[in-house]
Amino acid sequence: MDTVNSIYSYSGLGYYVLDTTFDGNRTPNKDVTIFLISGSLEITQNFTLADPQDTAVFIVNGNIYIDGEVTRIPGLYISSQTFSIAEGDQPIIFDGMVYAKNINFQRKYYSFTNPAYTFIYQPKYVIDLLPYLGRPQVNWQEVSP
Repeated sequence: MDTVNSIYSYSGLGYYVLDTTFDGNRTPNKDVTIFLISGSLEITQNFTLADPQDTAVFIVNGNIYIDGEVTRIPGLYISSQTFSIAEGDQPIIFDGMVYAKNINFQRKYYSFTNPAYTFIYQPKYVIDLLPYLGRPQVNWQEVSP
């Protein structure tokens, strides 16, 4: 990660494993970090964003795998295939959103008072992504006859 780029592209075969030191903090200002991954993404441990204003977006043309030891992760996760959460005996909390063709939940956590999966809707991830999606080229205007 560097302080200049905010969009990272990985197009290798196999898995892209998220760096365990990633915290979304590249500059003193609000940071938007976008990962474009052609292949699969694997998240093997918890991570947090250093600044609550920072944003992490993962757009994956493949599968996303979340390890069984992971209990909390922030971000927007978009997968063209399957979003999988491995077996684990702890609940997991997502601060953000998940969009995928298929979702595979395998947690073995049981509780009468706490859910195994908690999704905390964070629209900031989509809002922060909008400037990178471009602007429509058509501008409709009413003209007088």
